[in-house]
Amino acid sequence: MMTEANEQVYDGDWQNDQKYGMGQMNYADGSMYNGYWADDCRDGVGQMIYADGSVYHGEWSNGVKHGRGEMKYGTGSVYQGKWENDKKHGKGKVTEANGVVYHGDWTEDLIQY
Repeated sequence: MMTEANEQVYDGDWQNDQKYGMGQMNYADGSMYNGYWADDCRDGVGQMIYADGSVYHGEWSNGVKHGRGEMKYGTGSVYQGKWENDKKHGKGKVTEANGVVYHGDWTEDLIQY
């Protein structure tokens, strides 16, 4: 386990003095990531629980959401689909808290009608 200067706490695997493999990071703002790491970045499959109560479970690349994943927002809405560079991008579906469902293609967080 390692506590960093900014009060982040990491418990997991290391390789060449970098987070690598399976690990959990507790962030100073109350967020928590549990999943795979490569070269000190979230990379592979993992789950992030954000301080606002939102939860993302899915693929990461170089520290950002990238690939398939599901985000459950604190508002009650849920996005399931593709991500690219931390933004909804590609095929996806949003289910709003009131039950309204949107299917479609997304480009940089915006649904394309």
